[in-house]
Amino acid sequence: MGGIAGRLLGLKVNGVFISCEVSSEFNCNVDMLPASAIDSEGWKEFIQGIRSWTVNVSGQLLVEAVGADFKTLMNAVYTRLPVFVIWGTRPSATSQMSISGDAFPMNLNATGASKGPASWNVSFQGTGRPVSSFEDFALIIDSMPPSADYPTIVDERVF
Repeated sequence: MGGIAGRLLGLKVNGVFISCEVSSEFNCNVDMLPASAIDSEGWKEFIQGIRSWTVNVSGQLLVEAVGADFKTLMNAVYTRLPVFVIWGTRPSATSQMSISGDAFPMNLNATGASKGPASWNVSFQGTGRPVSSFEDFALIIDSMPPSADYPTIVDERVF
């Protein structure tokens, strides 16, 4: 199976895709706690500790945008309330996947370079466990009736 094209991934904030998104990424981190024992022969050993997740998104700054944009995210900072984020495939993707949860926007910044479009970046810190959904079998190609013999995929007598 082929990979998912990056242009098919995006970030939704409160159910709306980010306008003029350039890139996005999902990160999951695990704090490793030392757990070395005497019988580890001097090698460090660890156990998993607290887990966390973040989502980062970059976009072009627009004067007027539809849907979620930099202004939407600034308002989320002002209200001090979490937003519901979904990082995943757009509806046009053959296979669907999503990772979602409540998150707080942090590290908002906008840049106005002298050449090229103005841009912005936002990092979200997830709060609580994210929920993931992966559509493993997007295309069902062998939908033969139960009476069909195993190697027969298409009944050639019909043609």
